[in-house]
Amino acid sequence: MVLVAAGLGSLAVRRLATGRAEAAGFRLANGVEAELFAAPSRESAALVLLVRVGEDHDPPGRSGTSHLLAAAGEVGGWSAAAGSDFTAWSRVVPAGDLPSVVDEAARRVSTPVAEADFVRARAGVLADIARRSGGDPVLTAQCLAAQAVQPARGGARRCGIPEDVEAVSLAEVEAFRQAHFTAGNLRIVAAGRFDAAAVRRRVETGFSGIPAGSAPVVRPPAGSRVVGTLVMGDAPSAVALAVPAPAPSDPLYPAFLILASRLQADSSSNRAWTARYDPLARPETLFIAGSVAQGEAPEPAADRIRSETAAILSPLLSPGEVASARGRFALLAGSLALDPATCTGDPRGFAFARARLPQLRLGPSFAQALEKTTVAQLAKAAESFDAAHATAVIAGGAIR
Repeated sequence: MVLVAAGLGSLAVRRLATGRAEAAGFRLANGVEAELFAAPSRESAALVLLVRVGEDHDPPGRSGTSHLLAAAGEVGGWSAAAGSDFTAWSRVVPAGDLPSVVDEAARRVSTPVAEADFVRARAGVLADIARRSGGDPVLTAQCLAAQAVQPARGGARRCGIPEDVEAVSLAEVEAFRQAHFTAGNLRIVAAGRFDAAAVRRRVETGFSGIPAGSAPVVRPPAGSRVVGTLVMGDAPSAVALAVPAPAPSDPLYPAFLILASRLQADSSSNRAWTARYDPLARPETLFIAGSVAQGEAPEPAADRIRSETAAILSPLLSPGEVASARGRFALLAGSLALDPATCTGDPRGFAFARARLPQLRLGPSFAQALEKTTVAQLAKAAESFDAAHATAVIAGGAIR
């Protein structure tokens, strides 16, 4: 099934071949994009409110503004997520409660941030920065590696800048929200069991009066990247390899996804590291994290992990690997295919995936590209993992 293109003012619905689910996309006059995916095989529903504003759009000298807004909204059962180009809130509720949650979401976008929520959010963001700046060796190594290989825009840091977070005021956060957390930058997705017509009416009533706002300004380009191996801290104990992923629209992306699946699936008993890749929340970076063995020097620890991953990344394509990649990244594959079973299993994840897909510029043709991946493409994608493209950081102890 092909989703109705956003931009059509009238409600257009297509029923899936199973006859058990419907999907509809529509756009309000002020720019709000909405998508409703009704899959009545379970008794709950999820709502995702995604704003196309993230850390790459934070004001100069005020890094962390979008993260503060995300954290301030984590009240009343709502969960938050934030990335380089998005801020999102989500909630899962019993099926009959979804219309009232849509009303609550509309108030969330149009209501100023409360001072108590701002104070709580700032404390949480600062605590997270502390963990990523020496408090947790693995998180610190991952942040430093990501910053080295993919420096944050506008002089920011992937691990966060505590001085910026401490300096930003509630008035500045509120001004940023009023300018950009607005209809023209907003996408709403509902998934699960609900009355699509009733939810549509609530979206129209609650969100039609929100100002269109303005597109956020992207921070200036980042500085030069650093690759290879870096040792940071006076007691290095954790190794993190940050691997830059191709853009989802890049022809090599399907091959990279297969390699990411391969690394995460490998279960060798003597492997002392793990790989993690999130194609929805953080599609730009794959992380491999391990530890420095007792008596092992830091640089050889990084070399060991690079060597072990290289052996797994050999360009041979095993039978079933495409299917394995689809299964491992089921939310991505299932949301692209509008699979009711994926929605039933995880309505929140499904709704978030559908909210993110336009930003990732992925469409139905991606499944075909995945099926047609060649050995040559795998070999080319594997170059992203070598020392000329990826950065390894060994961290631990005090970071100066």
